Amino acid sequence: MDTEFFSLTFSRKELLEIQEALVMRAMVEDEVRQEEGLEPVDRDPLLTKLEQFLPLSESQAEKRDDRVEEELWRHAWYSYTDEWAWYRARMDVLGELGSAAGLNELEIEERTHQRYHEKFEEYIREIDMIHGGNDGKKRVPTAKGSS
Repeated sequence: MDTEFFSLTFSRKELLEIQEALVMRAMVEDEVRQEEGLEPVDRDPLLTKLEQFLPLSESQAEKRDDRVEEELWRHAWYSYTDEWAWYRARMDVLGELGSAAGLNELEIEERTHQRYHEKFEEYIREIDMIHGGNDGKKRVPTAKGSS
């Protein structure tokens, strides 16, 4: 097998970013595998190698993992709320059109886009009501389930 080797130079900060990205990827892969009823994959050898160069204490690694998990949770929450708002805008547009023929998909998308921006906050409040709170504040739940 032909293995190519490369030599790169990174700052400590850059290596920490790469390490964090690999941790994030591992967390996502493990979560997806768990949802599919599969066992977690083995630790990424590249991550293990980076950890040899950038040793972290147990508490530092725990803080990093908590921060990465929080970032993933925030991303998931923003993605979910964005998709919900788009879905609701499209349902409103289609509901208003009823059986009115004549609009093509591009026109429906344009109206959906406009409605999405006009009523985004209203649609997001619907999610808050579903989850038991509508105090008027913008909220993003934390990974621990609090807001």
